[in-house]
Amino acid sequence: MTTGALTGVNDQIEDIEREGWRLEHLSVGEGKAITGERVAIICLLRRALKA
Repeated sequence: MTTGALTGVNDQIEDIEREGWRLEHLSVGEGKAITGERVAIICLLRRALKA
């Protein structure tokens, strides 16, 4: 696995959370495709409960 910053991902998740969603789980995977290495970020988001 490669390591390093995933540029912009944090900002995107924060934008989604401002819309009333909550990040429940995040997973990152890496694989090789015909065009080279790919990184997949899978986010499980849930609607935030209103208090």
